[in-house]
Amino acid sequence: SDNQTLVMNGSNPNWETVSAGGVTLTQEKDSMSGSFTSTSTDWVDLTGLTRTISTITGGYCICSLLVPFENDGTNSTWFAIDNDGTNTEASGFRPSNGGYQSTISITSFESLDGSDIQARTKVSAGTLTINNDSEERTGTMQFLEIS
Repeated sequence: SDNQTLVMNGSNPNWETVSAGGVTLTQEKDSMSGSFTSTSTDWVDLTGLTRTISTITGGYCICSLLVPFENDGTNSTWFAIDNDGTNTEASGFRPSNGGYQSTISITSFESLDGSDIQARTKVSAGTLTINNDSEERTGTMQFLEIS
Protein backbone atom coordinates (compact mmCIF):
# COMPACT_ATOMS: atom_id res chain seq x y z
CA SER A 1 0.00 0.00 0.00
CA ASP A 2 1.21 3.59 -0.64
CA ASN A 3 3.39 5.07 2.12
CA GLN A 4 2.90 2.04 4.34
CA THR A 5 5.14 -0.78 5.49
CA LEU A 6 4.28 -4.46 5.64
CA VAL A 7 4.77 -5.63 9.25
CA MET A 8 4.04 -8.84 11.07
CA ASN A 9 1.26 -8.61 13.63
CA GLY A 10 1.68 -11.92 15.44
CA SER A 11 1.51 -14.44 12.61
CA ASN A 12 -0.49 -12.15 10.30
CA PRO A 13 1.10 -9.63 7.88
CA ASN A 14 -0.44 -6.17 8.05
CA TRP A 15 0.09 -2.86 6.18
CA GLU A 16 0.76 -0.04 8.66
CA THR A 17 1.78 3.61 8.53
CA VAL A 18 5.16 3.86 10.24
CA SER A 19 6.09 6.97 12.20
CA ALA A 20 9.09 9.08 11.19
CA GLY A 21 12.55 7.91 12.11
CA GLY A 22 13.88 4.44 11.56
CA VAL A 23 17.19 3.11 10.39
CA THR A 24 19.88 5.26 8.78
CA LEU A 25 22.23 3.65 6.26
CA THR A 26 25.54 5.22 5.24
CA GLN A 27 27.74 3.64 2.58
CA GLU A 28 31.44 4.35 2.01
CA LYS A 29 33.94 2.74 -0.36
CA ASP A 30 37.73 2.77 -0.35
CA SER A 31 39.82 1.56 -3.28
CA MET A 32 43.51 0.88 -3.69
CA SER A 33 45.00 3.52 -5.97
CA GLY A 34 48.07 1.68 -7.19
CA SER A 35 49.69 -1.71 -7.46
CA PHE A 36 50.79 -3.51 -4.31
CA THR A 37 53.41 -6.21 -3.75
CA SER A 38 54.51 -7.96 -0.59
CA THR A 39 56.69 -10.87 0.50
CA SER A 40 55.87 -10.39 4.20
CA THR A 41 55.08 -13.47 6.28
CA ASP A 42 53.76 -11.09 8.98
CA TRP A 43 50.53 -9.11 8.67
CA VAL A 44 50.92 -5.86 6.69
CA ASP A 45 48.36 -3.18 5.84
CA LEU A 46 46.87 -2.98 2.35
CA THR A 47 47.53 0.60 1.26
CA GLY A 48 44.37 2.70 0.87
CA LEU A 49 41.98 0.22 2.49
CA THR A 50 41.41 1.79 5.90
CA ARG A 51 38.66 3.82 7.51
CA THR A 52 37.70 5.13 10.94
CA ILE A 53 34.08 4.13 11.41
CA SER A 54 31.54 6.34 13.17
CA THR A 55 30.75 6.29 16.87
CA ILE A 56 27.02 5.64 17.24
CA THR A 57 25.64 3.78 20.25
CA GLY A 58 23.75 0.69 19.13
CA GLY A 59 24.98 1.04 15.54
CA TYR A 60 26.80 -1.51 13.43
CA CYS A 61 28.99 -1.58 10.35
CA ILE A 62 29.14 -4.30 7.71
CA CYS A 63 32.69 -4.23 6.30
CA SER A 64 33.32 -6.08 3.06
CA LEU A 65 36.75 -6.65 1.49
CA LEU A 66 37.18 -7.72 -2.15
CA VAL A 67 40.72 -8.18 -3.53
CA PRO A 68 41.93 -9.61 -6.85
CA PHE A 69 45.46 -10.95 -6.36
CA GLU A 70 48.12 -13.37 -7.47
CA ASN A 71 50.98 -15.18 -5.70
CA ASP A 72 53.88 -16.29 -7.90
CA GLY A 73 54.03 -19.77 -6.37
CA THR A 74 51.82 -22.41 -4.79
CA ASN A 75 52.08 -20.50 -1.52
CA SER A 76 49.32 -19.57 0.90
CA THR A 77 48.07 -15.99 0.92
CA TRP A 78 45.91 -14.62 3.74
CA PHE A 79 43.73 -11.53 3.96
CA ALA A 80 42.04 -10.07 7.04
CA ILE A 81 39.78 -7.29 8.24
CA ASP A 82 41.49 -5.73 11.26
CA ASN A 83 39.66 -3.75 13.97
CA ASP A 84 42.06 -1.60 16.01
CA GLY A 85 44.86 -4.18 15.85
CA THR A 86 42.78 -7.38 16.05
CA ASN A 87 41.92 -9.45 12.99
CA THR A 88 38.16 -9.94 13.30
CA GLU A 89 37.76 -11.92 10.05
CA ALA A 90 40.47 -13.65 8.04
CA SER A 91 40.66 -16.07 5.14
CA GLY A 92 43.45 -17.77 3.23
CA PHE A 93 43.96 -19.19 -0.22
CA ARG A 94 46.48 -21.65 -1.64
CA PRO A 95 46.43 -22.22 -5.40
CA SER A 96 47.40 -25.57 -6.90
CA ASN A 97 49.48 -23.72 -9.52
CA GLY A 98 51.30 -20.42 -9.11
CA GLY A 99 50.84 -17.27 -11.12
CA TYR A 100 47.06 -17.37 -11.48
CA GLN A 101 44.77 -14.44 -10.71
CA SER A 102 42.40 -15.15 -7.79
CA THR A 103 39.88 -13.05 -5.90
CA ILE A 104 39.06 -13.17 -2.21
CA SER A 105 36.04 -11.72 -0.42
CA ILE A 106 35.72 -11.28 3.36
CA THR A 107 32.92 -9.66 5.36
CA SER A 108 32.87 -8.64 9.03
CA PHE A 109 30.21 -7.17 11.30
CA GLU A 110 31.55 -4.45 13.65
CA SER A 111 30.07 -2.19 16.33
CA LEU A 112 30.07 1.53 15.45
CA ASP A 113 32.58 2.42 18.16
CA GLY A 114 34.93 4.80 16.32
CA SER A 115 37.52 2.10 15.67
CA ASP A 116 39.97 1.96 12.78
CA ILE A 117 39.16 -0.77 10.26
CA GLN A 118 42.08 -1.88 8.08
CA ALA A 119 42.55 -4.55 5.39
CA ARG A 120 45.68 -6.66 5.93
CA THR A 121 47.56 -9.47 4.19
CA LYS A 122 50.46 -11.91 4.55
CA VAL A 123 51.99 -14.82 2.60
CA SER A 124 53.62 -18.11 3.56
CA ALA A 125 56.26 -17.51 0.84
CA GLY A 126 56.56 -15.98 -2.60
CA THR A 127 55.42 -12.58 -3.81
CA LEU A 128 51.85 -11.33 -3.50
CA THR A 129 50.83 -8.94 -6.30
CA ILE A 130 47.69 -6.81 -6.55
CA ASN A 131 47.74 -5.06 -9.94
CA ASN A 132 44.84 -2.58 -9.59
CA ASP A 133 44.84 -1.93 -13.31
CA SER A 134 41.19 -0.89 -13.66
CA GLU A 135 38.00 -0.19 -11.70
CA GLU A 136 37.02 -3.82 -12.30
CA ARG A 137 40.32 -5.16 -10.94
CA THR A 138 41.19 -3.23 -7.84
CA GLY A 139 41.21 -3.99 -4.14
CA THR A 140 38.16 -2.41 -2.51
CA MET A 141 36.63 -2.20 0.92
CA GLN A 142 32.97 -1.26 1.37
CA PHE A 143 31.45 -0.01 4.60
CA LEU A 144 27.73 0.01 5.33
CA GLU A 145 26.99 1.81 8.61
CA ILE A 146 23.60 0.99 10.13
CA SER A 147 22.26 3.19 12.91
